[in-house]
Amino acid sequence: MDWLRGRTDMYFDGPEIDITLQGDSVGSVALTNVNMTVLRRSAQSTSGTWISCYYGGGTNAPFRIEVNTRTNKSTVANYDEDHNLGPERPMPPAFLSPDGNASVAGNVGVKSLDGYLYEGYITFVGVVNGKPWNHTVGSDDRPLRWISSTSYGGTDASYMWNRKTRKWTLGHTPYQE
Repeated sequence: MDWLRGRTDMYFDGPEIDITLQGDSVGSVALTNVNMTVLRRSAQSTSGTWISCYYGGGTNAPFRIEVNTRTNKSTVANYDEDHNLGPERPMPPAFLSPDGNASVAGNVGVKSLDGYLYEGYITFVGVVNGKPWNHTVGSDDRPLRWISSTSYGGTDASYMWNRKTRKWTLGHTPYQE
């Protein structure tokens, strides 16, 4: 992942970040907001190569946070047992916090205007044992790079790594292996 993030010519579709909050019996943790700082935005060229990942890694998260770079607002919504997304609640005042020794996992997605390349970083804001806490993914020097996930459009004109042939293959899906 460091190699991929270090390439200035690669942009993520999204990005999507999985997070886990871990509680314990003597402390407390709460995630109160997620912010996206956009450092640069430029028009997306029509040229480029799409690389897809459909191998199913990740979690079936109980919640989703969406950071909207257009409105500079974040929302959180819970998934029900059939994995349907419930109503969005603005952060703040909505927050996430595990109970006792439990943990709570979810994912964070970024929503941006179509047709642009973005560079920036994401900041998680919270409280740990009553003290303010921040954690940043990306930086001025090593920003996250992304496009709007709807810019792709989901066509088959994308490459995926074929584990059998050990080659990038146009239109390949892992279910063909």
